[in-house]
Amino acid sequence: MLEDETKTGFKLVIDGYLQNEQSLKKVNLQKLEAGKHELIFLMDDGQDLRRKINLEQPANYQYVLHHNYKGERKLRFRGSYSKLSQNALVLDFNRKTEYQDVTKIIAVIDSLPHFRSKPDSAVVLKQTEVSTIKDSSNNAVTTFVITDPNSELKEKISPLGTFAQADSIVEKTPIKETSTERSQSESAFSALQNSIQLNSFEFDKIQMIEEFLAAEKIKPLQLETVLNDLKYDQSRLQVLKTAVSKQAELKGHKALFLVTLDYELSRKKAETFFQ
Repeated sequence: MLEDETKTGFKLVIDGYLQNEQSLKKVNLQKLEAGKHELIFLMDDGQDLRRKINLEQPANYQYVLHHNYKGERKLRFRGSYSKLSQNALVLDFNRKTEYQDVTKIIAVIDSLPHFRSKPDSAVVLKQTEVSTIKDSSNNAVTTFVITDPNSELKEKISPLGTFAQADSIVEKTPIKETSTERSQSESAFSALQNSIQLNSFEFDKIQMIEEFLAAEKIKPLQLETVLNDLKYDQSRLQVLKTAVSKQAELKGHKALFLVTLDYELSRKKAETFFQ
């Protein structure tokens, strides 16, 4: 018997096979042979837990998920019992659905967050221009203009290497999306699509999309694509609500998103996001 005393809910993976499609808080698992097994608890709060257990002989074993004094989630062995719990769903161990462990697909999915697309360095030197001008005292000053492709902020540096403070020395150009930024944005969305296609679990897909929305701006057609990649209207509504709350400009494309929903009740609920 496996019970979640943290009251979070989980999907259970044993030896690479998913046992329950719907999240549960308690389950009686039968027909699992004695020996060593790897368990992955796919928790509803996203804090998954991976543990190995060793069932030395056939018996009724009880394991519980609980929080220790540090607030950490742990799996604890409670002992063996003669009877199974009467208020838990009974499942037979099965090898019907393989679980694709995304943590092992290193080439495609690195680690959370999945969609790091911008360089870590604060400034990327794209172009350096050197010119000679005269200041108000008619003295010659050599000026280096460094262009950062991310912010398009041009700063003029005096010969001593200090940044000039006056507005007449520092000039800023309006921020526009450069071809480099467009390429980075498209690359990030491509990574998101690959991650969704490699994962068959709806909860994981939602989490990936919301991570993307927290880090990147999404285009209307891109949002329509990910909504269609989801299986349930409830999932689509959750993602759509997050997206339009972060990007008000998406509200102008309401019709594009409503057609992705299967049911009229869902479309009525979505209408409230655009008010």
